Amino acid sequence: MEVAYFLEHIDEKRAGVRSTWRFGSAGRAAESMLPFDPRVRPTLQAVSRTLARWALLTRDRHPDHARPPASPARLAQWLAEHTEWMAHEEWAHDAFSGFADAHDRLKRLFDNPPEREAIGTCGAVFDDDTTCTELLAADKGATTHRCPRCGAEHDVRSRRDEMIDQAADFTVTVAESVRMLRTTDRQHVDARLVRALIRHVPIAPATVRVEVDIKGRRRPVDAYRLGAIRDALDLMEYDRDTQRAVRRVMRGVRDTDPATLNARG
Repeated sequence: MEVAYFLEHIDEKRAGVRSTWRFGSAGRAAESMLPFDPRVRPTLQAVSRTLARWALLTRDRHPDHARPPASPARLAQWLAEHTEWMAHEEWAHDAFSGFADAHDRLKRLFDNPPEREAIGTCGAVFDDDTTCTELLAADKGATTHRCPRCGAEHDVRSRRDEMIDQAADFTVTVAESVRMLRTTDRQHVDARLVRALIRHVPIAPATVRVEVDIKGRRRPVDAYRLGAIRDALDLMEYDRDTQRAVRRVMRGVRDTDPATLNARG
């Protein structure tokens, strides 16, 4: 049953971070932020109710069957093993319609991208000195977001910058850094710009990974502290000399700074 497969991977849709480690990598795994999908919870609740309903009826009619498992993914697999028996029951049409609806709900969840992105937990302090722990998910393109639990107003860009700050010590490849930095308002960042900054500043690799491409070839890839790349971008934004130097590197002009000449490209 494809429903079971979807349910096995439901936490990957719910999560706000994922590992970018690949088999054969050296050093610690990097993590990159993913959009938080607020559709997961209501979808999982609806699917779980459907599965539980027909599992209870199956167990009630045949108490000799093995006890239904608690995990939604395992429960879907358990039901799949009893579909041949269900097909002869008077309520088979309703059950199979419910399973089809559960499948369609999960397929829509996995096929369509979320419309909101995580910006961390609220963190507002209440009068009793407790802290609001609501997970915030802002609409794409929104500049502000109000916490649905306590009503605190948050600046979306500031919250995304805070998430990058918290990930400053993660080691990332050039491609990973671009994906992460673009979750903030740095949409202009691309791999060419990051490589030019790495050469000019210079930024030394924090570690080296061994990655395997789709043809099975292994190659070493430098990984850098995300915070170092972010700081270099901030410097470039305000320092004209850095802007000019980085543009020269991007145009292929040799950098004459001795420190840069020793940097790995």
